[in-house]
Amino acid sequence: MSATLARLVQLIARYAPDAQAEQVNLWAHAVSGAGEQLGRWWLRNPDVPRERVIAFYADFLDAAASHLIESSADSASTNSHPRRSATGAVGGLSRST
Repeated sequence: MSATLARLVQLIARYAPDAQAEQVNLWAHAVSGAGEQLGRWWLRNPDVPRERVIAFYADFLDAAASHLIESSADSASTNSHPRRSATGAVGGLSRST
């Protein structure tokens, strides 16, 4: 695991203590990958101000972290069963059809 991923795991685990290790690792990989791809996109779109890209990513991270924190707390309070969303997603992951 890279130092960046390890740091992300450490940070989110502090705020989502009820999250399972797998959820925390999935979250860290997802937000790291999204950030990397957003940076690549911005390099191809330099007319977009850096501040706007950063603000977008900060909002994305806030929503992603809030979802993990809330869903793991819900799971902990309902006998550790992952929460299923209205779209059939379990623990933030959509099911294959």
